[in-house]
Amino acid sequence: MFPAAAAAARRCRLQNSGEYIFASGVSVGSFSEIAFNGATVAFTAAQDFSNATIDVTSDLIGSQGWSTTVATGTLNLTGTTFMVNGNSVTLGTAFTINGMEYLLDYADNKLTLSSTVTSPKTVNSDDPTADYATIDALFADLKGYVGEIDITGGTVAGDLYANGTEVVVKGTTDFGANSIYGGGTATAAGSGNWLRLCGGGNVTSAVKTQTVLVGNSTLTVNAADATVNHYACGGWQVSGSANLFVQGNSVLVISGGSFAGNIYGGNITTRANYGAQPTLLGNTAITVDCQVNRVTIGKHLYGGSNGEGVVTGTSVITFSGLGANLAFTGWVSGDSSGGGYWCNETPGVDDIHKYVGQDRSLVFNSFSGNFNASGVTNIDTVKFSNGSSVTMNNAIELSAVKNWIFDYTDSATRSLLWGGENDFSSDTLIVGKDTDMLTGSWTVLDGSAASLTNWDDPTNNVMLFGQKATFESGCWVSTDFTLSLDKDGNNDLIAAAKIV
Repeated sequence: MFPAAAAAARRCRLQNSGEYIFASGVSVGSFSEIAFNGATVAFTAAQDFSNATIDVTSDLIGSQGWSTTVATGTLNLTGTTFMVNGNSVTLGTAFTINGMEYLLDYADNKLTLSSTVTSPKTVNSDDPTADYATIDALFADLKGYVGEIDITGGTVAGDLYANGTEVVVKGTTDFGANSIYGGGTATAAGSGNWLRLCGGGNVTSAVKTQTVLVGNSTLTVNAADATVNHYACGGWQVSGSANLFVQGNSVLVISGGSFAGNIYGGNITTRANYGAQPTLLGNTAITVDCQVNRVTIGKHLYGGSNGEGVVTGTSVITFSGLGANLAFTGWVSGDSSGGGYWCNETPGVDDIHKYVGQDRSLVFNSFSGNFNASGVTNIDTVKFSNGSSVTMNNAIELSAVKNWIFDYTDSATRSLLWGGENDFSSDTLIVGKDTDMLTGSWTVLDGSAASLTNWDDPTNNVMLFGQKATFESGCWVSTDFTLSLDKDGNNDLIAAAKIV
């Protein structure tokens, strides 16, 4: 006789997004395996899942800051085996998948799957039982979630921040030597339209507090059809009156899209009077790459933060690609929007109010074509590198610039065509590197009489291909090179090999 065949396992699969409602009297408890694949199930009758396997699949695994309901109803889960995305887990105990922590739990007749980094987490220091140890433990699971978010399309109904959590602080909180580690909350669906973008997260407070966040933030926008209807920033947003201190650097990379509002390398605050002062204890970097996609900037670009926001390090604003793909007629400021005049709509006189602590640079890296900005302010260093050939169509004044760097590519590539006002007095000019091989002569700058004022000031610091130069007989002379004006009076600043 042949042995009796084993009974086949009975499996119930609840598939796809949506909600299933099981009416009274309907039971799935006789199944040995119940698979919830992106579904939400409401059981109106008690279900007996004892000794069965519940298998939950969610496409939210891999992100942070969310919670989803798997099932509701009276469920007997005695002896039940649980799986999440193919991983064996224990109900009510946090588990880790690819370095991120999650929790499958059953409470109040609800089976939920969630990230342990939820939004928002609240620290209420008005609670007399709260102490530093409790606060530190509460935020321990946020370490490392000042994250990076790459945007390639999507509609955001509200604000978009990096991975992690929105931090809400109530009361007057003193965190002592402790720090809060956080990121932001992200929601995306559809294509191509945002209200505002922040590389970091959002910090909200009911009263004036001090919050410290540790970590770098990076925001990358590379969708050709992306539309940002408000501002974008590489750092954090402060809502309310918190004093925010971020220990880290912020990076904002734009290689496509349309931006209706201002762009900031650092942090921003929603308070119009700049009462909340975010401080970035680090550096900012903005790159606008127009090589492939068109970039439209409707207002101004700031290397620092908005308002009086402090950046203790450097700010670097870089343009690369094709000028024909750049639609920008606003101002470039290396500082925060409160630098210069108090109004962030009209950048003003350099260094009246300075909020970026170190060098503020404007860099053209592999950029060719027209640069149509209305003005440049609060910039210490201008650099032309990797074959950049820039035409500044507007009469931009650059008198406040103190450091000029012209990298040599070939004798046929003119770095800058520009007719704005400038005063080179006491400036540093670095022309070429000591490793460059100049052949013939090279037109470094094609300017006007106004733009070349005091180019011959003997107090200038001039380096020609790594060699210190002095002003002699109408030109700058080093051991092997000269820097002079075109003899035809065309206001061309020309570097040439010295004739021995």
